Amino acid sequence: MRVERDFEELYRTEDDPWGIGEADAERYGVYREMLLRHSGSRGRLLDVGCGLGAPLARCEGDFDQLVGLELSSEAIDRGARRFPGIRFVQGSADELGRSPVDGDTFDAIVYSDVIAYLDEAGKRGSLRWIADHLAKDGVALVAAWCPGGDYPTPEELERLVSRELVILDQRLLETGHQAFVARR
Repeated sequence: MRVERDFEELYRTEDDPWGIGEADAERYGVYREMLLRHSGSRGRLLDVGCGLGAPLARCEGDFDQLVGLELSSEAIDRGARRFPGIRFVQGSADELGRSPVDGDTFDAIVYSDVIAYLDEAGKRGSLRWIADHLAKDGVALVAAWCPGGDYPTPEELERLVSRELVILDQRLLETGHQAFVARR
C-alpha cells in the first residue's frame, strides 16, 4: 500500500502537520537512545524526510553534522530558520539516487515515518540506498507507525528492513510505532 499526501500543501496550510512540536514525545527519546546505543562513529547524521527538523535537532551535540533531506521546500525554509545548525537539502525518499546527498556516506541515517508514502519498489529502493550510503560501521534507524491497512504491520516492516539491512535492535512502542536499528 501507498499513502497519498500533498506535502507542499500540508506545510503551506498547517503549522505542524504531524503534531511533532519540539519532538519531545517519548518515541523520539527512544529513537535517539537506540541510535546512540548502536552508533560508533558520530560524524554525519542524515534524516530522510526530516520535515521541519525537530527530531533531528534532538541530536545536536551527538553528531558533528546534521543533514535533513526533505521533499517540501516550505518545510525546508521553515526548518532552516528554526534550526540553523541543520543543513537542509531538498529531495525525495522515492528518488534518493537523484538527491543532493547521493554521493555521500553517513555514520547514521534516520528513516522515520516515511516508508508508508512509497510504493513497494520505492520502499525497497530507499532501504537499498540507505544500506549503500552507510559508512563502514554506520547504522540506520528505520521507524514507522505500523497499524496495518494502508500502513505496514510490524511484521511487514521487519521483512522490508531485513531484505536490505541486518537488524541489530528493535522496539514496538505503545503508540504502534515499530523501530529498528540496523547496519549494512
